Amino acid sequence: MLVFAASAVPTSAQVLPQGALPCITNDVPANYGTFLFVQGASYQQTTQGSPIAVPDPSAFAWIELVPPPSLGLSNAVVTGPGDFRAELLPGDNLTTRWSRHYPSESALNATLPPGPGSTRIDVTLSNSPPFLGFFRFTLNPGTPPIPQLTNANGLDDADSGTNIALAWNVWNGATPDDRIHVELRDPDNQTVFSASTGCGGEFALEPDASSVMIPAGRLVQRTTYDGSITFATTLFAAQDRGTLLVQRGIYTRTTRFVLKTAGPENSDVSLSAPRISATGSNLLFTISGTPRATYLIQSSTNLTTWTLEHVTVLP
Repeated sequence: MLVFAASAVPTSAQVLPQGALPCITNDVPANYGTFLFVQGASYQQTTQGSPIAVPDPSAFAWIELVPPPSLGLSNAVVTGPGDFRAELLPGDNLTTRWSRHYPSESALNATLPPGPGSTRIDVTLSNSPPFLGFFRFTLNPGTPPIPQLTNANGLDDADSGTNIALAWNVWNGATPDDRIHVELRDPDNQTVFSASTGCGGEFALEPDASSVMIPAGRLVQRTTYDGSITFATTLFAAQDRGTLLVQRGIYTRTTRFVLKTAGPENSDVSLSAPRISATGSNLLFTISGTPRATYLIQSSTNLTTWTLEHVTVLP
């Protein structure tokens, strides 16, 4: 059954804010594991003014340890800098994780100041006795700038029928290791546009980029989108390089914003005669609706779970 509808998709609570974890493990070699250490803060921008910290909690820390297939890791505890201590709890597929939210970025940085830290783990190998393992790291004192939109006032009545520019203050001094991630989500919390430095985005960005273009027809008229811009920089100043374990640390600052598209409210779409025809395994049908409106064509076999098949803009 193929119908025209917008299905409400329930979303679960996320450990990390939207866009706060850029792709940082795309180049991990096969059969390797990863140790990820992410911390950062969230901001909100509604006008041309400076972004402000989101309501409590506005900062977070997140740790994940994924062992390589050849190793069994357990009892993972991350300690330092200072009095910091985090016991990683078992998750899916042998992954262990820990996360915590903080009322402010200053509270986060006071709990996790720059300095040396260590991860203690129990390690098992096939056909050998278990042993105690450590790998160490040092947190970098640097943080990325807070992303700030420079055309926020123009995003309250954007024309979805034309290219829409998102512009922000350039990250002066950005290095090739720094990252930018831009993302838009629709009212069903589905990502409809993304751009990134490195990987993970539909469009590529350089670390010193200051704008990106959303193609015409990508967004739906009279719709509110939740957007985010993330700046991310390396968190580890020094780290061990284990033979089978790659360590990555990143500090992120994310600015959330709202993009609203203009236009008349979409009228109900209807099938025009002939209603449906078939050519081989393909269905062909004609629809009528609001001119220049964007419609999402979704399919369902049970009227509960929906799959996006095509996006079309009426002439």
